[in-house]
Amino acid sequence: SATSAIVAERAKGPFKNITDFAKRCAPIINKRVLEAFARVGVLDSINPNRAEIFMNADMILSYAAKSKESANMLSLFANTIEDDVAEDRLAQNLVKTAPWTFGQKLENELSALGFYISAHPLDQYKHLISSARLTTSTKLLEMPDRANVRIAANVNSYSHRRTKTGKDMLSINASDSFGNIDAVAFGDNVGTLTGVLGTETAVVISGRISNRDDRVSVFVDSITSMGQWVADVAKKITLDVRNKNVLPDLKKALAILPAGNTKVVLNLCSGGKKTSVKIPGGIRLTKNTLVDLSGLGIKVDIE
Repeated sequence: SATSAIVAERAKGPFKNITDFAKRCAPIINKRVLEAFARVGVLDSINPNRAEIFMNADMILSYAAKSKESANMLSLFANTIEDDVAEDRLAQNLVKTAPWTFGQKLENELSALGFYISAHPLDQYKHLISSARLTTSTKLLEMPDRANVRIAANVNSYSHRRTKTGKDMLSINASDSFGNIDAVAFGDNVGTLTGVLGTETAVVISGRISNRDDRVSVFVDSITSMGQWVADVAKKITLDVRNKNVLPDLKKALAILPAGNTKVVLNLCSGGKKTSVKIPGGIRLTKNTLVDLSGLGIKVDIE
């Protein structure tokens, strides 16, 4: 009902900014609605920093509540008769916070909707997955029983239990950019595999195909974190930098990495223009490098 009411309000004219949105939707929004909107990117056209909207929900709602009691032209942030909307005064007073990483954005979409909306967590690795010729979920259906397989997977859930015969059993529900993946492991290495899954979501699974009775699954031999696999095989990473203020931190992050064979290209994006810069030499990635770079709000493309 809140969504329908907001759509009806938008039909009267596009929302100019977050201040305009708060004023016009004051009777409609509450904290649950606003946080859900932030999680799934409803307000991206007003403020692409979803974390900032989420973390400032109380301030936005407080402004919205006060705006219902104030004249349209009376500034709620100054004792002057000013148009808050024209100045986007609410945006100026939001507490600044770092944007969510690629992974955090997708996890928030999943928690609010039950599915990913803007991308799949493995999309950022698609070029590397293709060049390394890893299997995809669609190809599993075509593979014969007991064929060897390596597949990139984003783990949605897993469970560890004992069978009736007393064996340890690990069941994994995962997906890639194309569909779902079911995997299972038995025996002595279940504890080791569970340990990896306790800290990693994006992984590379090695094992054998079980293709019987129209049901395809993977019998797991080993699981490697995606970060470690990428660090081992990546030939080039391209970094899209849209906020020049992160450049000093980016320089520090790259400077601490040892020399290696992974080339680095910076795409400096500003004012609708993009300048590409190749960093001399190469670096050796660690399993945490991509997370650290994404934490700076940098889009990372890997080959």
